[in-house]
Amino acid sequence: MKIAAPLTTLLAPMYLALCSCGNGKNTELEAEFVDSLDTILRDQGEILRFDLNTATTFDWDVVHVFRPYTRQTAIRKAVGPRIDDRLIHQRDDINLFVFTKNGHARLTIEVPRRVCDAEPPANDSGVQSWAVAAREASFEARIDDTGYCRMRPLQTVVRE
Repeated sequence: MKIAAPLTTLLAPMYLALCSCGNGKNTELEAEFVDSLDTILRDQGEILRFDLNTATTFDWDVVHVFRPYTRQTAIRKAVGPRIDDRLIHQRDDINLFVFTKNGHARLTIEVPRRVCDAEPPANDSGVQSWAVAAREASFEARIDDTGYCRMRPLQTVVRE
């Protein structure tokens, strides 16, 4: 007696293989960026100025930074409706960096707050998101006695 396998059982491995193919490069770029940022920050003293470009290995022109609990509508308004917002509106463990090129989302990266917490520019305290151009991507990072890191841009190009 033959027993037919459900169609989903037969198609599931193929679907998983297809889905994972396109994400491998982005996953690698995400990990590289977070590792590079962590290395830059940990190899310095308690106050550091650095260019965010030194942590990237990909082409971009603007980075949008979203703090925990940023509303999905604000993210979509800033970078478009087809963005993977990583449910940041429900999370407090990450900051979301969305790198764009020519107005299109290029790469979305979760930066764990344990690596470094993103803070708004000094003149915009209290905002949930902001954008910084690659050509003006200077940041200041401060690491306190407990190892907690806070970074903020020195300039912004767009107030979200």
